[in-house]
Amino acid sequence: DIWLFIIPGVILLQILTFLSSIWSTAAKCFWQFRSETRIEKSTFIRLIPLKNKGSSEICSIQTKIVNNQNEIFFWYQKKKFIWNNEEQQFEKLYYPTSYK
Repeated sequence: DIWLFIIPGVILLQILTFLSSIWSTAAKCFWQFRSETRIEKSTFIRLIPLKNKGSSEICSIQTKIVNNQNEIFFWYQKKKFIWNNEEQQFEKLYYPTSYK
């Protein structure tokens, strides 16, 4: 008789855990990822924008060889952010423009 309450409770808990990882990037990070301090070993990054600047996302970190150097970058809101080794942070890629 007690199993009639435990089994539905466990099923409901699993459903809520699954849905929380879809609804919240914080929950998804908690359940599916671990923290990494070295950028070279990182594979994903969680981005939390300023208020009214979009929604939080988990983006994949990519690497590419450019001029015999590793370029570490990710795409967020159709913008490319590249790792700056001297500043130890990602910077938005600026495209050349001409003003007249």
